Amino acid sequence: MENLLQNGRYWDPIWEDDRMPGYGGLYLVLRLFLPFTYAANALVLIQLLLSAVSVYALAQIALMIFGRYRYFYATFALYAISTFVSLYDHILMTETFATAALIFSFYFIFKSTTSYRYVLLTGAFMAWSVFLKPAMAPLLFLIALYILFRDIINKSVFNLNWKYFFIFLIPFVMLDGAWVYRNYTHYKRIIPLTKTVYFSCMEKSHLVPLINFLQSYGGSFSVLEPNSDIFFFRPRAFKMKVKVTPPTYIYTSKFNYDSLVVVRDLISVIEFFPYSYEVKNEKEKIVIAKLNAYTVSIKKEKPFLYYVVAPIKLFIRYFVHSGTHNLFDKGSSELSKPLLLIKFFYSFLYILVMIGGSLGMLYLLFTHFRNAQYLVLSLTGLYFAFVFPLLLRMDQIRYFIPAYPIFLLFTVYLIIELFNRFIAPKILRPLEVV
Repeated sequence: MENLLQNGRYWDPIWEDDRMPGYGGLYLVLRLFLPFTYAANALVLIQLLLSAVSVYALAQIALMIFGRYRYFYATFALYAISTFVSLYDHILMTETFATAALIFSFYFIFKSTTSYRYVLLTGAFMAWSVFLKPAMAPLLFLIALYILFRDIINKSVFNLNWKYFFIFLIPFVMLDGAWVYRNYTHYKRIIPLTKTVYFSCMEKSHLVPLINFLQSYGGSFSVLEPNSDIFFFRPRAFKMKVKVTPPTYIYTSKFNYDSLVVVRDLISVIEFFPYSYEVKNEKEKIVIAKLNAYTVSIKKEKPFLYYVVAPIKLFIRYFVHSGTHNLFDKGSSELSKPLLLIKFFYSFLYILVMIGGSLGMLYLLFTHFRNAQYLVLSLTGLYFAFVFPLLLRMDQIRYFIPAYPIFLLFTVYLIIELFNRFIAPKILRPLEVV
């Protein structure tokens, strides 16, 4: 966006135009009236504001779908004190806006599927969420199908809501149409979302082959995790003190530990040593060829590792953690007792939401499978739970953030349902006798 203001092009020499302008667009509006620093700070303030309002919107969703104020208050309280999402509110990243946009989308569409205004607002927030995170695109069509088939699912009435279906899609069609047109004028090809999965500078380097290799055996390439597998290959880039070693069961006839050490050393030469462009380019080709060959060898020689074990490892790493990895900038052993208690509390809350949300979601799916609201929320939660670690092989914890409020909703339902069934009768029965 700064390049657009200064040079008239939505393009940067390093990052090019690899990201859709859902986040930068709002910054651009602020930047038209404010200096750089003030615009960035204003963006953070808007994130804080939307995050705060989304707490109320999520509580309203609980009231709309469960029908009682106890669900409203419990949801409001739990989400208000949760840090899993709010820790990103002060950072210039898309997580806060994407999560809030998803909450507002459900809020407006649950409020009414036959109001032009609410359906259009739902479409606008969903379109924005896709421009913030292109991985949201399948959810856009999931909600569109909810609008189309809602009456059939809930009432068994064959009434397809085509009119509202198209109204919902208007914001996305308009915005993405403009985006596709812009991309076509630049690249002479149709690009509806982003032209690359990663940054273009990564696609042309050894980094994507390295990520593909790590994914082939379930290794992590997240730079935010303390023991990420990528640190073995790029220790200089991240200055890691902890030694990370690849697991021995990944080796094939094409490579062993020594082979990986050679690749690591070549990567260090490419990234840090002052050799000429020609020398670095030659070594880059060698690294890419080696990593691609190693990935293919795992796929061919160890298919069970590639197709079964690796996705499961990524899935476990995606979910099984404390939920407080970024709560403090110190390790648990360095925290004072009060801070340690706070960390334990939020770890407990995260575990409660993950287990309670999963159980509540599955229970409602099996017992109320004809409830369209439960169905669309559950499918959204399951999308975030499975698509990233199993299909895309990405285990970064932040990708799950937009689904956290949904899991919290189902956790609230499960807790109150269990209380009503097993605890409340024991409390009320003695009172009735008296």
